[in-house]
Amino acid sequence: MRKLVATVFLASIVLSAGSAFAAEIGEVEFDGKLEYVYRWEENHNNPMWVNGGTNNFKIVLNAKTGVVKNLDFYTRFAAQHVGTPWLGADFYDDTANGKHSASGIDHFGFIYKNAGWTYQLGRQDAYIGGLSGLYSSIYFVGPKASVDGIRITGKSGIVDIDAHAFQERYSYLDNGNRVYALHASYSPSKPWVLGATIGKYEDRNHARTQSTSTNNWAVNVAYTTGKASLFGEYAQSDATTENKTWAVGTSYAPDEKNTFNVIHYDGGINGDMGGWDMNSPYQPGGGGFEPSFKGMYYVYDHKFDKNITGTIFWRDMKSRTPNSEGNFHTNKNLRVILTYAF
Repeated sequence: MRKLVATVFLASIVLSAGSAFAAEIGEVEFDGKLEYVYRWEENHNNPMWVNGGTNNFKIVLNAKTGVVKNLDFYTRFAAQHVGTPWLGADFYDDTANGKHSASGIDHFGFIYKNAGWTYQLGRQDAYIGGLSGLYSSIYFVGPKASVDGIRITGKSGIVDIDAHAFQERYSYLDNGNRVYALHASYSPSKPWVLGATIGKYEDRNHARTQSTSTNNWAVNVAYTTGKASLFGEYAQSDATTENKTWAVGTSYAPDEKNTFNVIHYDGGINGDMGGWDMNSPYQPGGGGFEPSFKGMYYVYDHKFDKNITGTIFWRDMKSRTPNSEGNFHTNKNLRVILTYAF
């Protein structure tokens, strides 16, 4: 069955990428996930946000093949079906707006590894900082959820380096916004991790109210003791108003199967990079932060086996400022997630 899936998938890659790769494809590695999400939301004082419950399904298939020594070609196929359009739709593309189902190849490019450094060039996800306080698209799928650019990761002495330069595909106009960032972190002793980020968000189309060109910086820290971890990140831009974002939380894993996370988040509309501080690694299921909101996030993960994970996510937040009528926008969000990774 896996060989059949791989054959069909690779055939689609070859047809979409062109005949130039046909002779180069060798041994193929592939992985992915199937995900079911029940999502329920209750919103007040914002008619733009959908209320109610929905059953959503998502599949992600990754493939990678060696081209020459140290150089791989990668690609990704993603598809989603949502019971209620606009409620939990993680597939970003113009053709998917308002529809129940969407699919497509949304990642492709090259990965080069040499001397402890990795260079990824092409269409990919983006994650900046220690806790996604600045930018993250790691849970979304679809062509417009991806970015085009380069990411460089490696270690210089005792410092871990993560550098980004890319152009967004999510844009209302043809000119995609651009992002440049450098994150450095190191561990002065075993329980501690300290990090800092500098970056620039270049708003080239001025089409999104929360997207303004900014210079950004952030600091993050994590401390582990026993089965618990404490973590936090503070981010700020040079915007004149609402320019600070911060999050603190704790993670507790009593055993190998269970993990609990509690996070408090408070984000100014101009505190991140273009409104993209939306997916934290401590929030499975896309339960990301929301710029201009503050509130609590609760996550419980249970590993049934090495492939299957169940997640319960609860978010309770409200807008940082009232609307024109003096009312705060409140949001309660429940997600029950079952993920099969292969």
